[in-house]
Amino acid sequence: MSYHRLVPGDEDTIIELAWSDDAPFEAIEKQFGMREAHVIALMRERLKPSSFRLWRRRVSGRTRKHAERRTQLELPMTSSRRESEGLRAEWRRLIEERLPAAAPGRGWPVEDDHCFARILLDNACERPWRQVLPAPAWRHAPPAVLERAIELGEAVLSGDTNLDELQQRSLELRRVLR
Repeated sequence: MSYHRLVPGDEDTIIELAWSDDAPFEAIEKQFGMREAHVIALMRERLKPSSFRLWRRRVSGRTRKHAERRTQLELPMTSSRRESEGLRAEWRRLIEERLPAAAPGRGWPVEDDHCFARILLDNACERPWRQVLPAPAWRHAPPAVLERAIELGEAVLSGDTNLDELQQRSLELRRVLR
């Protein structure tokens, strides 16, 4: 497979970009003149079949690989409440310490930190969070998303918001419940 604008080493760079969550297909096309279909063909040709299947499963339907879809799904970055690092630390304390410590005896549907994170992030994003954010969410979430998720978690802790209802909504967003 050869492309008239490619120079030696470009194919390796394209493959590296295609594996990256941060490089949408549109960026590859802009830099190398190679459309998504050609990138897929290059990956099929250069990767082992099992690696190609793994890559296709990984990028199929991912908003991170399509700049247009990514901008449609991103939430506004209107946060002026705190610095990002402080917000991330607050999120992690809430998820890893405060909610799990408060869970025993409350009759909540979950007790594990990753379950609290899923429920709050799904509700903050209004869709399964992995459709909008790469993992780990605490590192990649825009401040507005973390603020909303923290607000929900604080409301759960204070008893102002029902965790069962947030769990139901999370499962409905993920189409686990219909």
